[in-house]
Amino acid sequence: MALAVTVQLRNGEVLDVFSGSSWDAERPRMAIVGTTPRIEGIRRRDGRVAVFVRETHASTDIQCDHLRFRVTLLDSDDSFAGTGAAAAREVQLRLVDYAAFAAETGLRSPNPLDQKAGYKGWLLP
Repeated sequence: MALAVTVQLRNGEVLDVFSGSSWDAERPRMAIVGTTPRIEGIRRRDGRVAVFVRETHASTDIQCDHLRFRVTLLDSDDSFAGTGAAAAREVQLRLVDYAAFAAETGLRSPNPLDQKAGYKGWLLP
């Protein structure tokens, strides 16, 4: 199974998560599921990753609107052996604020994260 992931930023730009460059639908960068245990964020040119956030207080941070996952089941995958061409499925994950979540789902929005609950840099045992 191969996976391509794009992120659409709030400014409308679409990036390839694995390379951090503009999305190229003709030549998507794919990760092989099974050998890629996690997606840590959007790859930056300096080799670090930017986290997936909808909004941030730092103006230099990347602000995401939604993520799109494209899973391609290759013909070599056991479950699709002999089917011919690769089968692909896409799913989109939108990042919304608390009010949009409540309005769209009819559910009470979750409590905001505790600003003081994050890692403070102390050494672990």
